[in-house]
Amino acid sequence: MIYSNACLISLSFYYFYFINMNPMKLINMDERLKGLRFLRALRLIQFSEILQFLNILKTSNSIKLVNLCSIFISTWLTAAGFIHLVENSGDPWENFQNSQALSYWECVYLLMVTMSTVGYGDVYAKTTLGRLFMVFFILGGLAMFASYVPEIIELIGNRKKYGGSYSAAMFARYVPEIAALILNRKKYGGSYNSTRGRKHIVVCGHITLESVSNFLKDFLHKDRDDVNVEIVFLHNISPNLELEALFKRHFTQVEFYQGSVLNPHDLARVKIESADACLILANKYCADPDAEDASNIMRVISIKNYHPKIRIITQMLQYHNKAHLLNIPSWTWKEGDDAICLAGAETWLHRSELPGSRPLHHAGQPFLHEVLHQD
Repeated sequence: MIYSNACLISLSFYYFYFINMNPMKLINMDERLKGLRFLRALRLIQFSEILQFLNILKTSNSIKLVNLCSIFISTWLTAAGFIHLVENSGDPWENFQNSQALSYWECVYLLMVTMSTVGYGDVYAKTTLGRLFMVFFILGGLAMFASYVPEIIELIGNRKKYGGSYSAAMFARYVPEIAALILNRKKYGGSYNSTRGRKHIVVCGHITLESVSNFLKDFLHKDRDDVNVEIVFLHNISPNLELEALFKRHFTQVEFYQGSVLNPHDLARVKIESADACLILANKYCADPDAEDASNIMRVISIKNYHPKIRIITQMLQYHNKAHLLNIPSWTWKEGDDAICLAGAETWLHRSELPGSRPLHHAGQPFLHEVLHQD
């Protein structure tokens, strides 16, 4: 509720600052944007996140489209503000004598024709600072224009990404790739910072939009009394836009980190030694159930080798594969380690639907949550 109010306040800022502005003030924005006030345009980058928090953007295409447009427009407007500042001020080593009077919208026009590689020459930078900035902006702006604009058109037109013809435009192809390599750091590569007095559990294994949605629907049920638990997801593949939006909607109780439970360094990043439990999800739609169970058993071995006393609850597809867990020295049922056989759970669910049977989900208490919170 608190964050929803914050989102509404942010949206109100966009409305009053960009939309509900007096038309004459919108035309005469030169005085408004002198100084560093042009940096306000960078707030547009968060526009997509606000719409995700408000549950307005749900599909990956809509999220990606708004993301691309927000980054493109905010970068364009911010760069135009910088050119507007230095061109109207002049170079300090020239005693500010080489300035030229350019309106903000002329600077916007200048950067657009520069990004699009047209360059009419009717408006250009005269100051040394402006020209130096344009050199770097040409590299970054062309990379952005060459990568973002075709992707925006592709999302709007819904055409095949690899359905075009080959083009030998080296600059348009290589510059975006170079920029991607330079900026190629993991978005989810940090470490979990535990909050004092708050429990956390680690969830790994088969992490998809469906599995995470089902898990959160059960674990964060409105009838739960114990809500002071943080859920830390660990997976070696970064989430897609739809899954990322789901994490953002539950940001107060959910965190995601990219890594593998087979790597001790990644286990240390999610503070597995201080976690209340570790839950391993299985892919119930896999073609080879035995191979899926073997993968989860390997995850159990890796986690137990790192921290033998951690409580592990793993999902298994085949009942007979539960026997392999007994070969792990630190696996003990008495300490709360458990294996949930999905095939057995589904059979129990079908039986519970018969007259006179106790339902599997009774009083709003899903089975998985019961196992995780049993003493």
